[in-house]
Amino acid sequence: MSSTDSERTSRSTEEFNREAKNVSRPLWFLGWNPKFTIPGGIVLGAIIGTQFGGPFLLGFLGLFVGIGGWYAGTREVNAKYKDVRDGFLTDARNAAGGMLGMGGEVNTYTLERESGSAPLVESHREYTPISLIIGESSVAIHDEAELEMPTLDAYIGESTQEFYYDQIGSVNYDEPHLQLKTSDGELLQFASSRRPDDALYELQERIREHKS
Repeated sequence: MSSTDSERTSRSTEEFNREAKNVSRPLWFLGWNPKFTIPGGIVLGAIIGTQFGGPFLLGFLGLFVGIGGWYAGTREVNAKYKDVRDGFLTDARNAAGGMLGMGGEVNTYTLERESGSAPLVESHREYTPISLIIGESSVAIHDEAELEMPTLDAYIGESTQEFYYDQIGSVNYDEPHLQLKTSDGELLQFASSRRPDDALYELQERIREHKS
């Protein structure tokens, strides 16, 4: 990530940064990395055991130390990931709304896209929310946000796409995409892990109003 991106991210992720400070980074790392944590315990035990003439015994005990460290790490992740995730989603919505000068009443919706997993960890590895800002005459779409949970790296970009309702031919959901078809036939797709019923209903109503 460039220095410009880092500066932009630090300005855009206040809630996320607040929640991330409550995380124990060593335990967080152990919870996300069993392939490192468990073998690491064995190796560490064997190295210590070599000094005392019992590398195999202490290596075996190190296995249990590694498993214990990994399990403690998964508990840390499971206890705190929701606050971290929700803080980031709040920042993404706030950033998207602040980029536009849309007049009148606006409603903001979040399309949540999640991917990746780890053993015993409830959190997904990656969250890439898309914000829809639905106004009186147009909808703006912000799809430059990404949170990588294992490393706690967060990024929120500064560009949006705005479409006036008379430019939109139709809007539908075809799992896993919200599909927006422009009046000139271009099809745009935005991934969402769940059907965004509220956003879809309001968008369809707004488009109908402007075509009636």
